[in-house]
Amino acid sequence: LLQIGSAALPVLVDAYQAAQDAKVRDMILAPIIAILGRGQGPLDAAEQAAVAALGTDVVDCCDAEKYWNSDRRDATERLLARLPAAQRRELVLAMLEKATYADRPYRYVALDSDRAYRLAATRLVASRAATMTDDGNFETAVRSFGAEAPGLFAEALRSEKTTPTLLRKLESTLGAGYAEFAAARGLTKKNWLENLHDMCGEAEGVRERIYLLE
Repeated sequence: LLQIGSAALPVLVDAYQAAQDAKVRDMILAPIIAILGRGQGPLDAAEQAAVAALGTDVVDCCDAEKYWNSDRRDATERLLARLPAAQRRELVLAMLEKATYADRPYRYVALDSDRAYRLAATRLVASRAATMTDDGNFETAVRSFGAEAPGLFAEALRSEKTTPTLLRKLESTLGAGYAEFAAARGLTKKNWLENLHDMCGEAEGVRERIYLLE
């Protein structure tokens, strides 16, 4: 299929749209993304038709799998880099709202340097921080922002609720830049008991009382 190239896309897209099972759809999507990611320059007619038919699914985040295949991840990044900036931003923002793991599409935000776009994407991923994985995607995106990252997060989260999970990820990723972020947000260092209280408040499900004996 990869040797056939974009000529195989109409058949693959039809099969993808006809498939009902999520696993089957995921298996068909993989070669589609691989073909689109191998191309160079602007999309040809067949590639444009495939992207239009797939919609947000071209932002392939392996939603059906807990493991995100790096080859598919990289192919998706190459595909997105070929799209016009406005189309790419629209697709990534839409996927940030629906992806099972919000940190996966957030990894692609670094393809665009537009600050308004990065702010919008950062607010979305922060609002879905509970869905983040520990696979390093969020950290990769944050580090790609460079020196802009602390100020970007401070502005994006100015009126947003920040969870203990998100703050821990930011502290470990921003490094020395976390102090700049914390100062801009007016955050103060909490002791271990306050952190424990916040973590318990973040957790969902059955509540249990914890007694601390001194």
